Amino acid sequence: MERITDPKVLRQAAIDRHQHRFYYSGRLVVPCVPSLLEEYVEQFHQVFISLGKKFAPPEIENLKNILSNSLQEGYAASTHANLVLEYQPESASGALVYKVSTVIGSVAGQYQGWIQEREPPLFRPFPDAKAIDMAAKLGDPAQVRILEIGPGMGRNTLALGRIGYQIDALEVTEEFVQHIQQEATQEGLNINARQGDFLDPLVRFPLQTYDMVFASEVISHLHNQDQLRLMMVKVADYLRPGGIFLFNTLLPVEDYVPDETVRQLSVVHCCSLFTKPEILTSLEALPLWYIMEESQLEYEKARQPPEASLPENLGWFGLWSQGGGLFSLPPGQNPPIELSWIICQRT
Repeated sequence: MERITDPKVLRQAAIDRHQHRFYYSGRLVVPCVPSLLEEYVEQFHQVFISLGKKFAPPEIENLKNILSNSLQEGYAASTHANLVLEYQPESASGALVYKVSTVIGSVAGQYQGWIQEREPPLFRPFPDAKAIDMAAKLGDPAQVRILEIGPGMGRNTLALGRIGYQIDALEVTEEFVQHIQQEATQEGLNINARQGDFLDPLVRFPLQTYDMVFASEVISHLHNQDQLRLMMVKVADYLRPGGIFLFNTLLPVEDYVPDETVRQLSVVHCCSLFTKPEILTSLEALPLWYIMEESQLEYEKARQPPEASLPENLGWFGLWSQGGGLFSLPPGQNPPIELSWIICQRT
């Protein structure tokens, strides 16, 4: 038997023998986006390869099947679902073992995280000029009833209440509801804020009661066109004849139709995209007429005070409103989507 004495060979042999003492474990977390299955499989496998655990084709196929099921289940359950892959070596053989699970989050959970991690204001401090202008066309504020869906911390609800409108506000985050109601009570405003999800069948408001229903940065949280349709149905129920539904959305322009991957990514990044034909479809057979759309950025810039456009006042909205929450493009390039105000009227 040959005796090896080469120091370089022996050094490497000792290192190789030492490998079995290595212990690695990890946790990979990605949003549940079924269209990114192939990308996720490749990224996870590259992590395993870096640990010296290259998978054979059958093992890759098994990983793909497991991820596919979990991604589909998570995406169907919530726009805030994450897939979690945890891995470690098997104690006896040293082979890599992993398990996959999903963690289902919510919009309210996301905002509760903001409360704990971010400095206020969490949203823009100025109310939307379009909401103020549309309300002004409805008549005497003391006689006008408005329902706001998703008011956040109340930048629009409180501004409208201070003018004298009667406001009902529905918000998913309890801490935001408490903030709005506390401010309203202190100022003696005619505001009733409550916690709930507008799409919940058990959440109801009086029929044909409101002169305006208003939703700012809410459509972007919807999961699919079925939810958009449900929103339109409920809004039509609550508006008086002649009442207005004012909302904004990231609207594809220049005949752009997002593919399935972009649509799924828009959902998990709270930038849900609906084309104008899809919005019109959601209104079919309802007593709601699509009146118009216009650029929100242009409208607000022309009517807001100059300080409203400062970066410290825009916060995350500045990037999000121009598609930066969904697309990462070089400076000077913009995606074919535009944040738009849309007005519908009940017949």
